[in-house]
Amino acid sequence: MTLKAVLIGSGNAASFHAHAFREAGFVLRGVLSRNNSTSVKEFVNKFNIPNTFSNIDEVLDSKDEWDVALVACPTEFSFGYVCKLIKSGKPILAEKPISYDLDDLDFLQRFSNIKVAFNRRYYETVDLFKDNIVAAGFGNIKVNIPEKSSKISSPGALPYLVYENSIHIFDILNYCFGEIDWKSASSVSSNSNELISVTALGSSRNYSISLDMSFGAPENFIISAFLGSKKIELKPIETLSVIEGMKIIEPSESFPLRTYSPNIIYQNSVSIRDNLKPGILEQAKSFLSFAQGKSEKKLGTIQDLSNAIRSIKDIENLL
Repeated sequence: MTLKAVLIGSGNAASFHAHAFREAGFVLRGVLSRNNSTSVKEFVNKFNIPNTFSNIDEVLDSKDEWDVALVACPTEFSFGYVCKLIKSGKPILAEKPISYDLDDLDFLQRFSNIKVAFNRRYYETVDLFKDNIVAAGFGNIKVNIPEKSSKISSPGALPYLVYENSIHIFDILNYCFGEIDWKSASSVSSNSNELISVTALGSSRNYSISLDMSFGAPENFIISAFLGSKKIELKPIETLSVIEGMKIIEPSESFPLRTYSPNIIYQNSVSIRDNLKPGILEQAKSFLSFAQGKSEKKLGTIQDLSNAIRSIKDIENLL
């Protein structure tokens, strides 16, 4: 049976999901967008969506016309919409973070029909990284988060983009290593009190983890695992490299210094299909299976989201 989806939001995130949902086999039946904006008109035309709703009550009144809901709107509205949609009893896929408040997320944990969109879990590079570190059973893990803005979230101590975007990295860390015990953190600010960087140290089982957030730094998002003589690296998260040993280049007349470069024995990058964001189609297919009553262990849960938010707040509390 073909499942019909209603979308909450018509911005960029909703557009990415709508494309993936359609490719996965959903039929897009309606969209809710505030103020009947120009963007929703373009959105409806682009995806040939027959129904437009101006408020969440209209969506709920038409619940016989849809089977699942996708919530991909600004975070400030997300929790309220999710709480309303719970009443339908139908499967919901919500863009992270839904809410920065752990009490809100604790409330949502009692409902089993809500899943969270952590599409980077579906990168083949992330799965390969996880397979390698699980096989090793130990490692020295280094994480680099160079968010472009240091604008502080309210009332937190870290930039809002850490909650909105870097939360993907915290989810990957929990997905790969389990719950992390963050033990210490420190920060550096400029002379004008602008936050420049945050460093945190933690551990999980037989893994030590050091995290560096240098805001605005000219660097990729990186997760590196040093496993003895081998290094497994996501740099950026879309590309996995396996490095073993070093290549030695002897001095020459043109360059009179001995140089060393990592010996990459394997490299793989995520596949781009049909102009879709990596992982988002696989996630949509996984959500389709969940909506059909099948078990989907990789789909993000409210517990996973809570764990990621809690990691961020643990670091804030250590500053």
